[in-house]
Amino acid sequence: MDAIPGGSFSELLFLLSFWLPLLLAVALPIWGVVDALQTPPARWQEARHNRLAWIALIVLLPVLGSVLYALVVRPRLRARPA
Repeated sequence: MDAIPGGSFSELLFLLSFWLPLLLAVALPIWGVVDALQTPPARWQEARHNRLAWIALIVLLPVLGSVLYALVVRPRLRARPA
């Protein structure tokens, strides 16, 4: 008896090991560029980061650039000024 209706465990493993990372590799850079473009210029100036440079990094190195953007830049852009 299969734990997954209509499929097998190996199909689920294939889905998780191949398609999920591929989906993330496509979705993360798109999210990063859209988020960077929607952030007001004043926030970029407050955070002392260059929007164009980060968009270029995300486009040229999609996975690394979007992960760095999410971990380093986005928290600073979302922080409230003191």
